[in-house]
Amino acid sequence: MNPTEVENCVLEVLRGLYAELGRPVPVDLGPQTRLFGGPEGFDSVTLVTLVADLESRVVERFGRDVVLADERAMSEKLSPFRRVSTLVDLIVERLREAGVALKP
Repeated sequence: MNPTEVENCVLEVLRGLYAELGRPVPVDLGPQTRLFGGPEGFDSVTLVTLVADLESRVVERFGRDVVLADERAMSEKLSPFRRVSTLVDLIVERLREAGVALKP
C-alpha cells in the first residue's frame, strides 16, 4: 500500500459524502480541497461524519483500526482536518503506527 491509495480512499469517501449532502463534488477535488472552515469547507457535524466514515473505510480497505479524531490530532497546531492532503498524512501516520507497511 502507498499514500496514493490512502488519498484515493479519502476521495472516495468524500464523493459519497457530497452525494449524501446533495452538494456537487468540486471539479478540482484533490489534495488541496479544503475540508473544514471557510465557505467551501464542511461544518463540524459534517466533519465528524467524514471522520467516522473514513475510520470505517480504512478498516475495510487496509485491515487496521485507526482513530483519527483523538487528543493528538485535535491538539496539532495546524489541524490535520483542514485539507485532503493533511488528512491523508494523518491516516498514513496512523497506519504506520498500526504496523501497516507503506511504500513511498
